[in-house]
Amino acid sequence: MQLSVVSLVLLGVSLGLASPSGLSKVRLERGGCPMFCLEEHNFVKALIQNFDHNQGLTWIGLSDMHKEGAWMWSDGCPKIFDKWSVGQPDNAGGKEHCGEICFGGEKNWNDRPCSTTFPSVCATRKPEC
Repeated sequence: MQLSVVSLVLLGVSLGLASPSGLSKVRLERGGCPMFCLEEHNFVKALIQNFDHNQGLTWIGLSDMHKEGAWMWSDGCPKIFDKWSVGQPDNAGGKEHCGEICFGGEKNWNDRPCSTTFPSVCATRKPEC
């Protein structure tokens, strides 16, 4: 399956902030896609740098809510690439089940409670002709 990022939603820039627990169903219904590789990770980093001048924490549609340690994308696909920060994911307090891109130069990943409100990056499948 070929994936193409054709849209970016930085909730909080124009639509208000959201948490992943409220977005997962929306992403599934709208055809949300996983981010599989370093190339896509770098593309998302560039989007955040260009559109979010604060370059804050951003949800990426990754969670282990259904089974601890079994990280999956919001469309149900398993994670096959990761860019975790050193020591992450750590499930601090037993409550961190959603993935975010962290602020800072490398924008590596961190786990955080899903109820936290941050901007979100969503990808969609390229329409087939």
